[in-house]
Amino acid sequence: KVIGIANKQDLPTALTPERVGQILGIPTYELVAIDISYRDRLIQIIRRAILEGKAEAKAA
Repeated sequence: KVIGIANKQDLPTALTPERVGQILGIPTYELVAIDISYRDRLIQIIRRAILEGKAEAKAA
């Protein structure tokens, strides 16, 4: 399972997380590394990816 974490949105030429996801063909999520409020969201994203990966492996 591959996910993308977009963390350079403050740069003037940065792509949006949505655009990065379109280019890479994977789910991509915005993250502000210096903002602790994103911590729980990041944990949820990682947890969901792990559980989905386990479910896919079980189904195979």
